[in-house]
Formats: sequence, structure tokens, C-alpha cells
Amino acid sequence: MSDQIQKNVFGEPLEPCSNDPVTGWFRDGCCNTDKNDRGVHTVCAKVTDKFLIWSKKVGNDLITPHPEFGFPGLKDGDNWCVCASWYARAIEEDAACFLYLKKTNIKMKKIEINKIYNQNCIEGMKLIPKNKIDLVITDPPFAINFKAKRANYNRTSSRVLSGYNEIKPEDYYDFTFAWMSEIFRILKDSGSMYVFSGWNNLKDILRAIDDVGFTTVNHVIWKYQFGVVTKRKFVTSHYHCLYICKDDKKRKFFPFSRFKKDEKTKDGRSLHYRDKEDVWDIKREYWTGDEKTPTKLPAEIIKKLLEYSSEKNDLVFDPFIGSGQVAVVSKSLKRKFLGFEIVPDYYKFAKKRLDTDTYRIKKSK
Repeated sequence: MSDQIQKNVFGEPLEPCSNDPVTGWFRDGCCNTDKNDRGVHTVCAKVTDKFLIWSKKVGNDLITPHPEFGFPGLKDGDNWCVCASWYARAIEEDAACFLYLKKTNIKMKKIEINKIYNQNCIEGMKLIPKNKIDLVITDPPFAINFKAKRANYNRTSSRVLSGYNEIKPEDYYDFTFAWMSEIFRILKDSGSMYVFSGWNNLKDILRAIDDVGFTTVNHVIWKYQFGVVTKRKFVTSHYHCLYICKDDKKRKFFPFSRFKKDEKTKDGRSLHYRDKEDVWDIKREYWTGDEKTPTKLPAEIIKKLLEYSSEKNDLVFDPFIGSGQVAVVSKSLKRKFLGFEIVPDYYKFAKKRLDTDTYRIKKSK
């Protein structure tokens, strides 16, 4: 921790919040914070039974003592440094308690639009107000012990960034339910989400979709070239895309945004019909000689989803931003963007693409 005295929301020296129980990220009695405080414990709140019961109900038990972590458990009337995002959510859900402004840190983190963040998406989404997002396009981790640099993925390993963050198969449903629950909260009633998945953990994704309360609109198959060849089973050369929403009657969809109803191919087929079929034959992008992350969606797919399910100035979100592909294509089509990426090298790569308006980046020698 820095020796510099941190400031409250008035720009004055931060006053102590509580020494009985001892609170704070540093357990120094104040709502001080630093870059390692991912939860941003900056709000000094006088907790109530209503707040504590609500907090436990939605997944943050502040009542049960945990002496191994120096946490005594809270009761009505205690002062405590709570996460800024958690307090903001309590306001939204009518469970907020009194807060002390002179004891609350000025560094209450705020998520800005048209930015990406190097942060765990489940924690990061807690900082986003409810009903904020127009469209989500995302390709979450696989949970298949994915080896990103293997030669059979048709890539030069030295050009692939390291650090792919995998999820254990046994944890995949809980992980999916957790991030989808946050999406449900921040997505507008008129919004929708496209989730890409292989077949391995599709059952967990489908189950989480139902359990969270989403409605499935379509189950799209993306057929790509050059699947992974194996000796004892058929070649996997397709991907699943689940089109889901909160409210099927209110969701945006623009059926003639790409082709007019009467537009035809040279052989007389309907372009409109063909483009809206639920099996898409779209080639992967191979960035030969360029720096890359292990996986990315083709720009053609993202453009198609943006044109059917969003308008200019809509806010498009990707909780697993990876190479930044969703944000890059959204920006090019005059959409606002927002995303999280937990892997530092992927985040830096995506940020560089966005900051420099560069689609492909040559690998430095």
C-alpha cells in the first residue's frame, strides 16, 4: 500500500470507516484501495439487516464469520467497506443502506463505454448498471484442455500469444451460470445475446440458458473449413451459435438490414432467405505471418450478427474479448463497445488493435 493519504468523495483526506470490526481492503479501518483490489472496496456503508439478507441471497454472504480470512461476520449497525459495484447493485434492487461520504473513497470505479478492461468479467460486470447492454456476442472458454499452440490447429506457434485461460469441465456449469446471470441483469429487454460453443460443453450452456431465464430464439450451426482431423472419430468442422434473449416480444431484429425481400442471386434464389438460414458456411480467418490469439470469430460472422440485431450507437458487449474481434468490428460499424479480458497479453493485443485502428498486426521479429 502507498503511504500517500487517499481522498474521500469531497477530495479531503479519507476518514476511518470502522475499527470494530476492522474493515478495509488492507484491514486498516479505512476504505483504502489499490490496483490489486479487484472488488474495489471503497464505499463505507452502515449495514442493515435488509442489506445483509439481500447480499447473502444474491451470492455475497457478509453474515457468516470466516476467522481464517480475518472476517468476523457483520450485523445490523456495523460499518464496513463494501465493493462499489455491490453497493450500486443494492441501490438498483432497493436494498441499499446508509453510506458515509467522508469515509467513502473517491476511487469508486466506473466502467466507461468504448473501452476494454483487463479484468475477470464476472467481477467487472458488477460495475455495469442493469439494462445497459443492447447486444452481446461472445465465445467463452472451451473447458476442453485446449492447447492453443498445437500444430494441428494449422498455425505457427511462435505467432500465437500465450496465456489462454481454461475452465475445468467440472466447474463449467457454475461458471456459465455465474456470467450469464450478470448478462441477464445488464442486458436490455430489447437486447439479445449470441453465444458460440463447441459440442463438448454445450449441455452446460443450454442448461444455464434455461436456468438463468433466457429464451432461445435460434440454434445456428457455423460450418467452417479445416476441422481437426482425428483417427477414431469424424472430423469436427462446425460450431454452435445460440441466439437468446430476455424478452422475445421486445428483442430487436432487423430482417431486411442486409438484403431486401425481393433481392435474388444470379440463379434466381432469394438472397434474403439464404442469408437467414440457420446453417452458415463461413470460412475461418487465417492470419498468416501475423500476431494472433489462439481463437477468434471471423469478422464476417460478427458483421452479420451486428446488422441483424443492432443499430448504430447501440452498445455491444463481449465478456471474453480475446483478440478484441467483437469490439473491432463493432467500432467499424459505428457501434459502441465494451469488453473484459482476463489474460494480460490478449488484453494488450486487443487494446493495440482498437487504439491504432489496425485489423491485423504483424509479428515483430
